Amino acid sequence: MHPAARVMELRRHGHEIATVWSHEITPEGGEHRVARYHLMREAV
Repeated sequence: MHPAARVMELRRHGHEIATVWSHEITPEGGEHRVARYHLMREAV
């Protein structure tokens, strides 16, 4: 499972998808960079 690859495929088909990056703390206390994808506009 690779969400970034699917987002890239959707973008190639004309969907406008924004990426919002954040830093989350894992249960072990480490920091992890997380991408959240938001569909802004569907392809026509």
